[in-house]
Amino acid sequence: MPYEYGTANNADDLLGKLREFLLANGFTVNLWADDASSYRTYSGSASSEGKRLHVQRGSVYWNFRSAVRASVVSGSVPTSSGAGAVDGFTQYRSQFTGLAGCPSTGFDGARTWDKQPGAPTLPADASQSLAAGAKCLGAIPSYRFFLDLVAMEMCISIEHEVGKWRHLILGTMRKYGSFDGGAFCAGCTDMYSPRSDFNLIPFNSDPFVQPMAAFAKVDGVGTTGWAMGPTTAGGEGYRLTGLQSIDNRTGEVDYLNSGNMDVNLLASEPSAYTSIVPLIPIRLGLILSSSPYAYQLLGEVTGLRIVRMDGYSPGDIITMGAERWMILPLTYKETGKVCAGFAIPYDGV
Repeated sequence: MPYEYGTANNADDLLGKLREFLLANGFTVNLWADDASSYRTYSGSASSEGKRLHVQRGSVYWNFRSAVRASVVSGSVPTSSGAGAVDGFTQYRSQFTGLAGCPSTGFDGARTWDKQPGAPTLPADASQSLAAGAKCLGAIPSYRFFLDLVAMEMCISIEHEVGKWRHLILGTMRKYGSFDGGAFCAGCTDMYSPRSDFNLIPFNSDPFVQPMAAFAKVDGVGTTGWAMGPTTAGGEGYRLTGLQSIDNRTGEVDYLNSGNMDVNLLASEPSAYTSIVPLIPIRLGLILSSSPYAYQLLGEVTGLRIVRMDGYSPGDIITMGAERWMILPLTYKETGKVCAGFAIPYDGV
């Protein structure tokens, strides 16, 4: 399983390193170029700096955009995003600095980075693009690329400040049953409606309480076949949810107020009987109803698990038989808190 660890000067440099990594692992680069396009640029408040990268391997197409204070997806970002001080600049919160990504089913160099064939859109409006992002400002203390060439899943883990992490994940879920679709992307920022803190939890369990920046292709959902996590334009029947409760933006497990089975498992790690630390699958589903709650299981994320961070430091390795997993925080590890992390398949050194 290809893996890379390094540092980067900024989001553009990170995207350049991602390009080299994917090239070295069998991907074709369809386009690598500066990108001056920026949607809804407000006078005196935005930059259009950034690069775009489009890659493919077989039938898998991934699209990326680095940005500095730019609105990088098309469509009407809700006006409630408003204006304010973000990252020390007075700007609209629809603008973003960092790395964004989304899957597609093809490539067309005449289209903008986010409007590629088959790329994510709102469930009921194909004119409005969707993408996930990870904010990073200036120098990046460390990054880690994890690539599963069997499941065709990519996890980009960015230490955007020392000890603080954000993630951008693209792949295809392991489906429960048979349906068309399964491609997904997830991150810490919903590019359709970025928030001023940019710290959403990938695959969060309750988008009615806190949105998650994740999107999945499920044909038959809405009119476009894309399910989305955020509540900004979602509706019952096409709201995507992760079926595990990692609910708040520090990544702390709110197990005292939840009856969720996964949360109880995290709260009891490690096992008092076997000393085993369970690695909990990330299951995805649709919310069919909120009163009462009703879900439809879709599948699970192949190359990620949820684990409790107690007793681990970022970068620690768990070995289970022939499998090795690297542990990284969802956001950061806080002393005295029951914080969750990602366990990511790893066979590096």
